[in-house]
Parts: sequence; structure tokens; C-alpha cells
Amino acid sequence: MKNAVIITEYNPFHNGHALQIEKLRAAGAESVTIIMSGDFCQRGLPATFSKFSRAKSALVCGADLVIELPLPWSVSSAEKFAEGAVSIAAALGCIDTICFGSETDDCSILENIASLFCDPCFDASIKDELSTGESYPTVRSRLASQQISGAAEILAEPNNILAIEYIKAIIKQKSKIKPFVIKRIGAGHHSNTLRDGIASGSFIRDSITSGDEDLLASAVPLEAYKLYQAEIKNGAILDEKAFSLSLMTALRLLPPAKFSLLASAGGEGLGELMFKSVSSCSNADELYSKMKSKRFTHSRIRRLALEGYLGITKVLPDFPPYIRVVGSTDAGLRVLSQAKVTATLPIISSLKSAMDENEQCRQVAELTAKAASLYGLCLKIPTTAAREFTEKFIKV
Repeated sequence: MKNAVIITEYNPFHNGHALQIEKLRAAGAESVTIIMSGDFCQRGLPATFSKFSRAKSALVCGADLVIELPLPWSVSSAEKFAEGAVSIAAALGCIDTICFGSETDDCSILENIASLFCDPCFDASIKDELSTGESYPTVRSRLASQQISGAAEILAEPNNILAIEYIKAIIKQKSKIKPFVIKRIGAGHHSNTLRDGIASGSFIRDSITSGDEDLLASAVPLEAYKLYQAEIKNGAILDEKAFSLSLMTALRLLPPAKFSLLASAGGEGLGELMFKSVSSCSNADELYSKMKSKRFTHSRIRRLALEGYLGITKVLPDFPPYIRVVGSTDAGLRVLSQAKVTATLPIISSLKSAMDENEQCRQVAELTAKAASLYGLCLKIPTTAAREFTEKFIKV
């Protein structure tokens, strides 16, 4: 193991993340590159802090290089999220290991399930079963457990699911990158407790919303806490009510035909259902609850709403068309020097550079810029739309 990568959201960066980097280095990693979501996350909601503050927190707490996972992949399903991030890691050309934290450290069962999910016959059997009205994850878990003992238990945990998707993406892309698993410790994914200095991201976010800075101080490294404390003081923190109003405004203004063109709409009438539901709901939570069903999960509905808000349609490249570096340490610059020789995608540090590269880069960069502009309206103290183009490269 020489150059390792972690695919993550850091929403926010906390003690568990710092421990993962520490363990990865102890296992032999000479460099740790982070591929991180931007201002919006995979669960279909804005990040609590901007990508710039989250990237800096990672760099001051042990990471070497932070690369942004472009918007369409950072807010997509676990499968597309993983495919996009793994493709960037492979495109760097100098990464040999992908490290992920999961509820199990048995990499063999994760690899077995990933291999099963790559089988076209297994995928076809899922599609046949969807006529029962069950959600895709439910059907997939049930069928997997019929072939692999313990699969249902593994697939009940969110980090296991992402781990499997990373391995699946490695298999599908025929990458030589090796998976390396570290078992999560401390509080569980949705736990509302602080255990051994580690709390779940959701608990930390809820505590920030409620103004409990004591929990934040206990659950994140000191240097990250200083950064987040400054952001809170300056109002550079998510305001859920502001996001809800901004989201609902955009969705009510969206032409009816556009809903079915959104990336997560599928062919199941979900886009049409959202169009009909938007006018009868006054806020985002009401919309999510109204649309949730046995067939459509809460997370898929949130992602679809976010796609409508940000304008993410099905007409996009299959994989990220560029590598955008947000920040680095001196060690990260050495990795970047290697990548400039080995990379198979353009390496850029600004969206303006991406827009000038080619049509696919321009398309994705413009979406990212639009998202950043809207993110600025979702903060306690709204910001201008210019930050995406004025924020300097983070050097730690």
C-alpha cells in the first residue's frame, strides 16, 4: 500500500474519520487522498458546512489531498456515488488502495456480495421481483440472502452497502485498485450517543442544529472544531428552513414535463407523482412524507427533489469528466505531481478551468456552479453566488 484513497462526505469530519486515517497510515499508507462530496450529499440534502470548510478540516486533521466528487455523483444512489468516486480514483493513475469503514471487517463476504451484484442474471431476477411492489433494496437483500449466508444482515447496515458498491465499481471498471476495510467502532450510524469520543454524523448534525456545541467539541478533532466554530459564528451553516423554502420554490416553478426527466425518476411514475405532490405540500419534510411508500424510499424521494432543485437530468456523462482538486498539503502536492503524469482525466482546481476543457466538463461544472450558488441561499446568513469562483485553493 502506497497511495490510498478514502471516499467520503465528511458531513462533518469527526473523530471516527480521524481514526480511520490514523489506522490507514498505520497499515502502511504513505499518502491519503480524499474524494469528497461537494455542497450537497448522497442522502439528498445540503451539507451542514460548505465543501471548503469540510475539505480544510480533513487536511488539518491528517489527509493529504482533497478532490471533489462532482455534483451529479455526490447526490446520486449509492451505486452511482461509488461508481463516480472509484472512476476518479482510477483516473488518477497512482492510487493503489481504496479504504472504507464498514460495520464488518470481513472483506471476503463484502466481495462475494459485490460479485453477486455484478451478475446480470441476479440483476434480472431483481427486476422480475419488483412487480411485488417492494422497494429495490428490499428485493435485492432478500434475493441475496438466498444465495449468500448472512447477506441480509450485512445489507442492513449503510456503510456495508457503500463498501459493497465500492467493490462492485472496482470489479465493473476492471480497476487494479485493492479494497481495504476498517471496521467502524463507537456509536452506530444512526445512534444518538457519544461512545469513546465517536458519535454518528447524524447525531452531530442534529446537535449542531440544536445549538449543542459541547457535543461538537467532544466528537470532532480540536482543529476541525475551531474551523466549524468559526463557521457557526459567521452563519456559514445550513439553515434547514431556508433550504426547504428554496427547494419548494424551485419545484413549484419547474415545468411538469421536467419531472420525468430527472435522473432518479425512472419509469415508474415517480416524477409525475412528485409534480402532483409539490403543490399540496408547504415544506420539504411534508413532501418527503407524502411521497414515501413501500416502493419508494425516503432517500430516493429526497434525491429526486434535489435533482429537480438543481436541474440534474438523465442527460449526463456516465462518469466524472474531470478531477477537481480542492486543497492539499505538501505531501498531497507530491501525489498530485505523480497524478499529472499518470492521470487519464484533466486535473483542474477551478470550475472555470473545467468549463474551458470540453463539453462534458462544461456541463458538469455548470451544474456544480449552480448548486454552489443555491447552497449559499440555504445558510443561516446567505452568501453571494460568487464563492465558487473566488474561493482559493486550500493549502495546509
